[in-house]
Amino acid sequence: LSWPEAPKIVTKEIPGPKSKEILEKEDTYETVTEMAPRGIPMAWSEAFGSTVKDPDGNMYIDLVAGVATNNVGHSHPKVVEVIRRECAILMHNGGAPNLPRQRLGEKLSQIAPGKLKGNVKITYGLSGSSAIEIATKFAKKATQRHFVASFEGSYHGAIGTTLDLGTSARGRGIRGAYRPFSPFVLHLGPYAYCYRCPFNLKYPECDLQCAKYVEFQIGSPRSGLDAQDIAAIVIEPIQGEGGYVPPPEGFLSYIKKVCERFGILFIADEIQFGMGRAGKFFSIEHYGVEPD
Repeated sequence: LSWPEAPKIVTKEIPGPKSKEILEKEDTYETVTEMAPRGIPMAWSEAFGSTVKDPDGNMYIDLVAGVATNNVGHSHPKVVEVIRRECAILMHNGGAPNLPRQRLGEKLSQIAPGKLKGNVKITYGLSGSSAIEIATKFAKKATQRHFVASFEGSYHGAIGTTLDLGTSARGRGIRGAYRPFSPFVLHLGPYAYCYRCPFNLKYPECDLQCAKYVEFQIGSPRSGLDAQDIAAIVIEPIQGEGGYVPPPEGFLSYIKKVCERFGILFIADEIQFGMGRAGKFFSIEHYGVEPD
């Protein structure tokens, strides 16, 4: 399910002349918020499996799965078959009930982690940013609290509250021009980054000092945070933009227990590592922790 001759470069330079023309015209009519051509200066013409062609005939290997959305590769025959069939029946209906939508909700409910399995309601968003934005709104409504917290090094999106939640290097680059940020967003941390431990300790001898420090931040009257007004903590079970960081065993469960003690909802951001990309359908299943 890929072009076997890839990778293959046929032009003297990248981008080739056809790609370059497209990039220049696109740059004329689109805003600079489109990041892809600035990091990878090429235009796409078609893709199959894990391989991509540009208009000049160069062929590449796609190592990002279309930015983590094409889990089974580009243009998989079975996926293409279903899309063609369904588009001929019903394309867009403004959110009205229909049979495929009902089946999808039922399926997602049955594969939810832990005790959420078969005991969860679904809402749909337009992107990863909107999914986290919706989750934080639900948390505020459900708890009647005002603050939402995230971790150092996190990235949760580029709109509204999600923009304010992120502190990764990429997030700072996006955030910088949009101050002031929401006063109802808190940043906790550090995240459990054992390879670059800010405490200069080694796991497991460290006794999860990073998690204990978060506990101090939330629970100590001297930290300046009001635990009784924190609606939710948004956390990546495996941190993405912060460096692709899998936390050590015990970190997430410790944070979950702190959340339970203070009535704070635990929101798992699975945008980058969910949907099977970390070996289980949800990456948090590796740690035996049940999100709210």
